[in-house]
Amino acid sequence: MMAGWASARLAGGAAGIERMRRGLHAWQTSGAELHIPTWHAAIADGLLATGAIDEAGETVDRALALAEERKERFAVPLLLRLKGLVVDRQGDAETAQTLLEQAITMARKQGARLYELRAARELACLLVRVGDRARARRILAEAYHGLKGGTSIACVTEARELLSSLA
Repeated sequence: MMAGWASARLAGGAAGIERMRRGLHAWQTSGAELHIPTWHAAIADGLLATGAIDEAGETVDRALALAEERKERFAVPLLLRLKGLVVDRQGDAETAQTLLEQAITMARKQGARLYELRAARELACLLVRVGDRARARRILAEAYHGLKGGTSIACVTEARELLSSLA
């Protein structure tokens, strides 16, 4: 799964997506039940990286339904963030903003600080694009300053750089 995800993210090719799908199939045929929505999120993320926006949206929707059905809510903030990215790329910035706000709120309730930061960064980018830099800075600063450690992780570095540019 992770090698396929890295391939899709770095090379942007369909081979990585196919590798992830084979990995998910192997995971499920082994009898594993946990993390299926999380693996679907990785596939959706890879699909977004390859430009397959509609397929990414379908994958996220399937994963959200599975998370609800299985009461596996760990990945829901991640999935809401991805759904926000999908609808934003489909041209619906208003719905994207709502989904990203929901992702932030749920991640915060779960104590999932990196999920919160990643959603806050995406929301900040959207807000900058629509001209609300002050709100973008406020939202991103709240998520960033709540972190403890992990400052070398790529998403933290990206958030810090965006926050600096909004000063």
